[in-house]
Amino acid sequence: MGGGASSAVAFSAAAGKMEEKDLEEIVKNLDKEALKKLQGVVNRVADGSMDASKDASSSKEWHNAKEASSMKQAIFMWNPSQVYEAMWEDGIEWALPKDENGTRKGTDGTDLLTKKIFAEEQQNKWESRLKSKALFFFHDQVAADVPYVPPESARPHAVYLWTESETLKALKEIGVDTHNFDGQKLLKVGLKDMMWAFEAADMVEAEGKKFFEAVAKFMQSEK
Repeated sequence: MGGGASSAVAFSAAAGKMEEKDLEEIVKNLDKEALKKLQGVVNRVADGSMDASKDASSSKEWHNAKEASSMKQAIFMWNPSQVYEAMWEDGIEWALPKDENGTRKGTDGTDLLTKKIFAEEQQNKWESRLKSKALFFFHDQVAADVPYVPPESARPHAVYLWTESETLKALKEIGVDTHNFDGQKLLKVGLKDMMWAFEAADMVEAEGKKFFEAVAKFMQSEK
């Protein structure tokens, strides 16, 4: 048994003998980063997602997701550990869904995008975060050396891949009559410098939400 495993066993044995007030004192002395890690681990172990996260590396990679160079915001690729970390960072409270046997299970990114997991207030908070993350994802793809190629079902919502005609149509639907904008120019210039930037940003975020959901549904259908 390695040193790390020995330390873990020793800590487990010691913690089991401690009074709650002693454990509380130890936790109080942890710095913010250590406390965050501990909170995440405790949540994952308690809800059974730790084992699920071990299988993340063996999950299928769709299209060029493995080769794409900017996938940090790709929620549809998140494993249960990444979901927990994101919810913790965003301050979203939730209860993991249960399977048919009543056992709580790990929730990955595709679950997050295709199932209603949160209570209403938290769901609204999550959807707001989701739209922002989708916008960041689109910006990442514009700057990426190797952008992500989505499945065909998600392609209509992939703003970073829009042609001029697709962009013109989308802008007209929100009352903007302009030309010479493709999806990349819309993201780089339109959302920053144009008078209609706020309206366009709302539209792009809505498309981003649809994009993420379409990719997630495709991935689940292929499992």
